[in-house]
Amino acid sequence: MAEENGTNVSYFLSLNSGDGNKALSVTTSQENSSSQKTTKTEKKQTKQPAPAVPAVSPEVAAKRFTVLRSIAEECITDDDLKKLLSKKANFRLYDGFEPSGRMHIAQGVFKAINVNKCTSNGGTFVFWVADWFALMNDKMGGDLEKIKTVGQYLIEVWKAAGMDMDNVEFRWASDDIINDAQKYWAQVIDIAKRFTVARIMKCCQIMGRLENNLTAAQILYPMMQCADVFYLGANICQLGLDQRKVNMLAREYCDSKGIKLKPVILSHHMLYGLKQGQEKMSKSDPDSAVFMEDSEEDIRRKIMGAYCPSKAEASTEKVDKGEYVMHLVEDELKNPCLDYIQYICMSEEGSVFAANGKEYDDFNILRKDFIAGKISELDIKEGLIHSLNERIAPVRKHFAENQEAKRVFELVQQYKRDGKKPGLKSFRRHDHFKGVENEIAVAFAPILSSTNISIASLFNLVLEIQAMPESNKKALVIPDLSAIALNSYSQHKKTDPAKIVRAAYDLLLSGLKALIPETMENVSICFQSKTMLENPSDYWISVINVGRHFPLQTVLDANGNSPQAGAVFAALLHVSDVITMRASRLICTSRAQGLLHELALSYFTESGQTELSAPTVIQIPSVSTKLREGDMKNVNFTGGDLFLSDSKAEVKKKIKQSFCAEGNVDFCPPLELAKFAAIELTGSITIGEKKYDQTETLVADFAQKKLHPSELKPAVTEAMLAVYSSLEAQFNAEPAKSAKVTLAGYAKKINKKN
Repeated sequence: MAEENGTNVSYFLSLNSGDGNKALSVTTSQENSSSQKTTKTEKKQTKQPAPAVPAVSPEVAAKRFTVLRSIAEECITDDDLKKLLSKKANFRLYDGFEPSGRMHIAQGVFKAINVNKCTSNGGTFVFWVADWFALMNDKMGGDLEKIKTVGQYLIEVWKAAGMDMDNVEFRWASDDIINDAQKYWAQVIDIAKRFTVARIMKCCQIMGRLENNLTAAQILYPMMQCADVFYLGANICQLGLDQRKVNMLAREYCDSKGIKLKPVILSHHMLYGLKQGQEKMSKSDPDSAVFMEDSEEDIRRKIMGAYCPSKAEASTEKVDKGEYVMHLVEDELKNPCLDYIQYICMSEEGSVFAANGKEYDDFNILRKDFIAGKISELDIKEGLIHSLNERIAPVRKHFAENQEAKRVFELVQQYKRDGKKPGLKSFRRHDHFKGVENEIAVAFAPILSSTNISIASLFNLVLEIQAMPESNKKALVIPDLSAIALNSYSQHKKTDPAKIVRAAYDLLLSGLKALIPETMENVSICFQSKTMLENPSDYWISVINVGRHFPLQTVLDANGNSPQAGAVFAALLHVSDVITMRASRLICTSRAQGLLHELALSYFTESGQTELSAPTVIQIPSVSTKLREGDMKNVNFTGGDLFLSDSKAEVKKKIKQSFCAEGNVDFCPPLELAKFAAIELTGSITIGEKKYDQTETLVADFAQKKLHPSELKPAVTEAMLAVYSSLEAQFNAEPAKSAKVTLAGYAKKINKKN
């Protein structure tokens, strides 16, 4: 697939294809001006586009539009659908379903009818078997193997219900995500970083959950479902009206991404539940719907007891909290029996419905006769029972005679009898250090987002790594996926942020190798993007399980209550990385990282897992390279921090202009730099004739004014220039050399844009 801004979008861009081959004419200096003029004329002519030839004839496109539009209670938009059907002879539709138990007749027969309408008119229908989504929604007790078995059962039902499988694809989410993890999760992260938590929460009706009672995993659901549309190359989202909000998220993503041809949304009608006041069927209420495995007796009992008014009545039941309006078409009767007749019994071309000895081929006439009393409720129900049994009889036969179908059905029935068992059956995780017996000390690199990387980021990592016990296996996690989710380096739309993120961390790692080369030889560098590819299944299931455990608000609190959905994603990745690293110690200088470490610690102690011991969180004092306090308005001041990209001349000037009041040890940047750049790194600093090898002595002398700023600053400048000399040698070699060029080029683009 072609890429746009690092995201696969070729299935939409293909509608804009048709660029003609551009003929190239080459002339030599000996050719006369007449020849040159002719060449220019020819070049102009070759640029003229050929007359547009429609991919589909107007008659066929019109027919297809009529059929596909008949499926939907709402189409967003009709114009987009017409354009798609006129330009593409073959197009892709998508629906996703959770393998979450029994299949009611709307999902079985109604869906089969709609799919056949689509595939007989040029469509390929892709079913995304959302086994991972079911896992996030706690279906089948969070047992993925059971979820897959239920998915197989649903496929068997569709086969028996008459779905034409010639142009139907079934794609298992867990398999595709594992085999193509890098592309799939890059798409999810790109969506996460573009939306707020509040916007994603509006989609959570698709799980039937209250917006204020969500787990963090349920915030992942809409982002993943939105990604499915693009990952599967869908031109049309053909789902129910209850999925409308997340499908609209996909169109909003196109706006954010600059994709002109958005997926069309064909939202089909949601069948009423059989009881009065039920806006839709419910799998948790067996009498709210006819199910595909129901016996003739079951169907008769349910239909005979179904709500069936011939005039509008006030509903005595309230819609469940957390539910939304499921219908756009005004329907005063809200009669589920008529609903079944219209959308199941009479939906296909040429279908008829028999009631009281009369055959109807027009639903509207039948409805008028019923309201007028020409046919009774009993007539309607008897006709419906007969029609439904005719449609479900082949399914019963399939599961009675086909041995594989029978086996799968019996397993699903057994799961139903067992009920939902609380808690995780196993603590699934990726073990990055499998076989390592030592305790493991882990530090996390900071989230980088600026082309001017503060040298404090480097200094603090040095402190964290040096604080790791010698007997421990040492690991440094590079949160490159989290950085992208948090919108790092996303200011330039035509630049892939992953490339800039990698360059920034390459520069930071080169700085570590420059300052503590021997120590770094024994530190394992663990990029999130690489670690997750070692075992995508267990890694991402671990992320999901962490999200399932925590209420959304708990995760938001741990990440500074950022309004961005990407922050939730990043927090879950952080906890999962702690599990993946099998950390015994988590060492940090940042309070923000400390909060995320504490979130991880609470997961270890609260989740009920017994495989891993909870790590110890060690927070050590940080180094600050902030050179001035407050908002500097001095036009002669060149900067408030020291950056990895600074020249030695810039370093000298910045330190010279830094704040340094005599006797003030509460905020004294040169003193802070002396403590780390000299004493911590090299063991001592000489100021005047006195050598300091203890920070306490240095601070005390400055506080007592035994040491003047005019003496301190030159010594600190010398120490920092020595640091920058070490960095310079490393930065002139790869990969830092290329990283500097990449960051400088990106900075230039941003400055030009601004």
